[in-house]
Amino acid sequence: MALKGHDHRAIFHGVNNRFHIFWERPWRADEVRGSQLVFIGKKLDPDAIERGLRASLA
Repeated sequence: MALKGHDHRAIFHGVNNRFHIFWERPWRADEVRGSQLVFIGKKLDPDAIERGLRASLA
């Protein structure tokens, strides 16, 4: 993930109720900063996930 104020890529990993974040390599000058979330599970509600994420934006 690209987090404001940080020069390194952040890796966020969660399984059940356990979450971890660690810092990977620095972003390269020629690299476009971006974030990607991947949800893996059964019976996930994509609309509910999107609503929850949008509600959490500052």
